[in-house]
Amino acid sequence: MKITVVCGYDYSKHTLALLHLLRQEGISIEECLIVSEYSFKRFAYFYRQLDKKEFVKKFKDRIFGNITNVTMSDEVKYILALCKQHNIKENKVSLYCKNNTIKYKIVDNLNSPETLQFISGTDLAVYTGGGIIRKSFLEKFKIGVLNCHGGKLPEMRGMNVAEWSVLLGIPCVNTLHFMARELDMGPIIEIISHDFDSCENIDQLRGLGINYTVHDLVYGVKKIISNDYQLTVQKKEEGKQYFLMHPILKDIVNKKLFLSHV
Repeated sequence: MKITVVCGYDYSKHTLALLHLLRQEGISIEECLIVSEYSFKRFAYFYRQLDKKEFVKKFKDRIFGNITNVTMSDEVKYILALCKQHNIKENKVSLYCKNNTIKYKIVDNLNSPETLQFISGTDLAVYTGGGIIRKSFLEKFKIGVLNCHGGKLPEMRGMNVAEWSVLLGIPCVNTLHFMARELDMGPIIEIISHDFDSCENIDQLRGLGINYTVHDLVYGVKKIISNDYQLTVQKKEEGKQYFLMHPILKDIVNKKLFLSHV
């Protein structure tokens, strides 16, 4: 089976971990698409989407933390520990691909003609970030584009679903599904429960969730390769779409997580 890994930025530690763990399982990667973190459109998108505090934290964790000694947040400490555990030396996805003879391309947009031309008739894409994808991209893959959503589908679609889950008293889970043109509406492969009881704040919740996501994607790829899965089609009316959580609500979630350990 020919597999493409789709990566949101070159310094993505969770993509590095995913590539490595897939290879450890004997699963070869045909190619890797890396979306440039220096695109003005992406910069503007995140600036509009995130509050100032969150934007600065993301920038420090994703870019500055890889080229300076800036202290990173709890959100990235879990994935750094996973990379260290597996002795992953590379700090960039492109370098890992070079060192392991995986074809790769850095692109500005996943939907551009240049990107679509690069994809060489692979069967499955594994999505680890990179922005909105269109029908023309989805149709490039014979089986589909695998994603791991950090909440329970179909009930919880959209952004910050781990935080919304805590706020609403809903168990934090991951959902493996194939991507569709409509956000988080693709057919469900499996809902996977995880233990988040150790988390005392949102950064830890997200960080631990990233590690679970890496392992769940490996698990999902193995199931697809062995054809050991059944799809559940979603209906729009079965769930709601959640949006970026307001800082006041984030404070409530942080207090709720902290108090659960007092």
